[in-house]
Amino acid sequence: MEEVTPKVAVVVQIEKAGKILLIRQKEKIPSELWCFPGGKLEAQEGIEECARREAFEELGVKLKDVKVVGVQNFPVIFKYHWITFIVKARIESGKPMIRETNKIIEIQWFNKKNLPQNLFDSTKLFFQGDYYKIQGKKNKLML
Repeated sequence: MEEVTPKVAVVVQIEKAGKILLIRQKEKIPSELWCFPGGKLEAQEGIEECARREAFEELGVKLKDVKVVGVQNFPVIFKYHWITFIVKARIESGKPMIRETNKIIEIQWFNKKNLPQNLFDSTKLFFQGDYYKIQGKKNKLML
Protein backbone atom coordinates (compact mmCIF):
# COMPACT_ATOMS: atom_id res chain seq x y z
CA MET A 1 0.00 0.00 0.00
CA GLU A 2 1.26 3.44 -0.93
CA GLU A 3 2.04 5.70 2.04
CA VAL A 4 -0.26 8.70 2.24
CA THR A 5 0.43 11.77 4.34
CA PRO A 6 -2.75 13.20 5.89
CA LYS A 7 -3.85 16.67 4.79
CA VAL A 8 -5.82 19.03 7.01
CA ALA A 9 -8.73 21.15 5.80
CA VAL A 10 -11.11 23.58 7.46
CA VAL A 11 -14.66 24.12 6.21
CA VAL A 12 -17.06 26.83 7.37
CA GLN A 13 -20.78 26.50 7.91
CA ILE A 14 -21.88 30.13 7.58
CA GLU A 15 -25.39 30.71 8.93
CA LYS A 16 -27.77 33.62 8.47
CA ALA A 17 -31.47 33.75 9.38
CA GLY A 18 -31.90 29.97 9.30
CA LYS A 19 -30.01 29.59 6.04
CA ILE A 20 -26.66 27.98 5.21
CA LEU A 21 -24.22 29.28 2.60
CA LEU A 22 -22.92 26.61 0.23
CA ILE A 23 -20.63 26.77 -2.80
CA ARG A 24 -19.96 24.76 -5.93
CA GLN A 25 -16.32 24.42 -6.95
CA LYS A 26 -14.79 24.04 -10.39
CA GLU A 27 -12.20 21.31 -9.88
CA LYS A 28 -11.39 19.84 -6.48
CA ILE A 29 -14.94 18.65 -5.84
CA PRO A 30 -17.19 17.53 -8.70
CA SER A 31 -18.81 20.75 -9.94
CA GLU A 32 -22.37 19.48 -9.57
CA LEU A 33 -21.95 19.05 -5.80
CA TRP A 34 -22.57 21.69 -3.13
CA CYS A 35 -20.18 22.01 -0.20
CA PHE A 36 -19.08 24.36 2.56
CA PRO A 37 -16.51 27.04 1.75
CA GLY A 38 -13.05 26.30 3.10
CA GLY A 39 -9.64 24.99 2.25
CA LYS A 40 -6.30 23.69 3.45
CA LEU A 41 -4.89 24.62 6.81
CA GLU A 42 -1.61 26.45 6.28
CA ALA A 43 1.53 25.80 8.34
CA GLN A 44 1.41 27.42 11.78
CA GLU A 45 -2.19 28.58 11.22
CA GLY A 46 -4.95 28.13 13.77
CA ILE A 47 -8.22 26.45 12.80
CA GLU A 48 -10.40 29.52 13.42
CA GLU A 49 -7.80 31.69 11.69
CA CYS A 50 -7.96 29.41 8.64
CA ALA A 51 -11.77 29.63 8.59
CA ARG A 52 -11.59 33.44 8.65
CA ARG A 53 -8.92 33.54 5.94
CA GLU A 54 -10.74 31.14 3.62
CA ALA A 55 -14.09 32.95 4.04
CA PHE A 56 -12.44 36.24 3.14
CA GLU A 57 -10.38 34.85 0.23
CA GLU A 58 -13.26 32.91 -1.32
CA LEU A 59 -16.27 35.08 -0.46
CA GLY A 60 -15.03 38.50 0.71
CA VAL A 61 -16.68 38.26 4.13
CA LYS A 62 -15.38 38.73 7.65
CA LEU A 63 -16.67 36.24 10.20
CA LYS A 64 -17.83 36.48 13.81
CA ASP A 65 -18.91 33.91 16.40
CA VAL A 66 -16.38 31.48 14.92
CA LYS A 67 -16.48 28.13 16.70
CA VAL A 68 -14.92 24.77 15.92
CA VAL A 69 -17.71 22.21 16.27
CA GLY A 70 -16.31 19.00 14.86
CA VAL A 71 -13.84 17.02 12.85
CA GLN A 72 -14.16 14.36 10.14
CA ASN A 73 -11.56 11.78 9.18
CA PHE A 74 -11.56 10.49 5.61
CA PRO A 75 -8.72 7.98 5.14
CA VAL A 76 -9.12 8.02 1.36
CA ILE A 77 -10.90 10.75 -0.59
CA PHE A 78 -9.53 12.05 -3.89
CA LYS A 79 -6.37 9.93 -3.37
CA TYR A 80 -5.60 11.68 -0.07
CA HIS A 81 -6.22 11.15 3.61
CA TRP A 82 -8.18 14.23 4.72
CA ILE A 83 -8.77 15.39 8.27
CA THR A 84 -11.38 18.15 8.08
CA PHE A 85 -12.32 20.55 10.87
CA ILE A 86 -15.85 21.93 10.76
CA VAL A 87 -16.36 25.49 11.94
CA LYS A 88 -19.65 27.35 12.43
CA ALA A 89 -19.74 31.13 12.04
CA ARG A 90 -21.83 34.14 11.11
CA ILE A 91 -20.96 37.06 8.86
CA GLU A 92 -19.66 40.14 10.63
CA SER A 93 -19.25 42.27 7.51
CA GLY A 94 -19.34 41.98 3.75
CA LYS A 95 -21.78 40.45 1.30
CA PRO A 96 -20.83 36.98 0.02
CA MET A 97 -19.60 37.07 -3.56
CA ILE A 98 -17.33 34.88 -5.62
CA ARG A 99 -13.81 36.27 -5.27
CA GLU A 100 -11.93 33.20 -6.48
CA THR A 101 -13.46 32.84 -9.92
CA ASN A 102 -10.86 30.23 -10.85
CA LYS A 103 -12.11 28.03 -8.00
CA ILE A 104 -15.80 28.71 -7.34
CA ILE A 105 -18.69 28.43 -9.82
CA GLU A 106 -21.64 29.43 -7.65
CA ILE A 107 -22.65 30.43 -4.13
CA GLN A 108 -26.16 30.17 -2.72
CA TRP A 109 -28.06 30.37 0.56
CA PHE A 110 -30.15 27.29 1.39
CA ASN A 111 -32.80 26.84 4.03
CA LYS A 112 -31.56 24.36 6.66
CA LYS A 113 -34.73 22.34 6.18
CA ASN A 114 -34.49 22.31 2.38
CA LEU A 115 -30.89 21.53 1.45
CA PRO A 116 -29.98 20.42 -2.08
CA GLN A 117 -29.82 16.68 -2.73
CA ASN A 118 -26.49 16.95 -4.53
CA LEU A 119 -24.22 17.57 -1.52
CA PHE A 120 -20.55 16.62 -1.38
CA ASP A 121 -20.09 13.48 0.77
CA SER A 122 -18.44 15.19 3.76
CA THR A 123 -21.06 17.98 3.75
CA LYS A 124 -23.88 15.43 3.60
CA LEU A 125 -22.33 13.43 6.46
CA PHE A 126 -22.05 16.59 8.55
CA PHE A 127 -25.77 17.33 8.16
CA GLN A 128 -26.49 13.69 9.09
CA GLY A 129 -24.49 14.22 12.30
CA ASP A 130 -21.67 11.91 11.19
CA TYR A 131 -18.61 13.66 12.62
CA TYR A 132 -16.64 13.84 15.85
CA LYS A 133 -18.13 16.64 17.93
CA ILE A 134 -15.74 19.01 19.69
CA GLN A 135 -16.94 20.37 23.01
CA GLY A 136 -15.44 22.23 25.89
CA LYS A 137 -12.87 24.93 26.35
CA LYS A 138 -10.75 26.38 23.59
CA ASN A 139 -7.16 25.30 23.37
CA LYS A 140 -5.26 28.46 22.46
CA LEU A 141 -2.55 26.41 20.76
CA MET A 142 -5.04 24.63 18.50
CA LEU A 143 -7.48 27.35 17.55
